[in-house]
Amino acid sequence: MICRHRKKFSSFSDQVSWISDEKGIKIKDREYAEEMLRQIGYFPLMGGYKHLFRISNTKKYKVGTSFEEIVSLYKFDAELRELFFKYLLQIERQMRSLMSYYFTEMYGAEQKQYLDANNYNNTKRNHAIHTVPRCLRSSVRSRPLSAAKVPDLPVYLK
Repeated sequence: MICRHRKKFSSFSDQVSWISDEKGIKIKDREYAEEMLRQIGYFPLMGGYKHLFRISNTKKYKVGTSFEEIVSLYKFDAELRELFFKYLLQIERQMRSLMSYYFTEMYGAEQKQYLDANNYNNTKRNHAIHTVPRCLRSSVRSRPLSAAKVPDLPVYLK
């Protein structure tokens, strides 16, 4: 398939002019706008938040929309994502630690215990948990390595 519509290169200065002239967005400080485009990029800024500022079914933005508002929203969104991600990682780490602890307490720490589907709740509700050991076994079998070459790692290192 041939792409017939190619976008031409636009300098940061050209992008600022396009945003101001064609999109109708107020820009108070051109140098700041160019720097934000240099740091963030045109599409993450203008594409990611257009639905909040654009007039429906047009390519024009609502009267009074400023570039600085769009950048502020982008930065707020980025900080919020980073905050959520930070705490999600902590929750994941704690869940992984507790699951490993209680599993090894009950069944042991050898590879054969956590690959044994009988050591999991195999109800339909927990089908995803049941498939983990099966996927691990099949991936080990599908590799050209012999079983002797597959490391026998304790569950707490997985």
